[in-house]
Amino acid sequence: MNYEEELRNSNGTASALADDIHPLRKSFLLATAKIDSVLIAVGERIDTYIREVIDE
Repeated sequence: MNYEEELRNSNGTASALADDIHPLRKSFLLATAKIDSVLIAVGERIDTYIREVIDE
């Protein structure tokens, strides 16, 4: 089996496992992932703002 075929198989396996997760738990995991990404984005904006204030 070559690398690309292994990658396709692992992606299919991950999708199949995600489909088997209970819908409520899946929704919770998706929501927490979105919250994490929002917090990271806010943290980066705060960091950028602080750097701009310090540079002035």
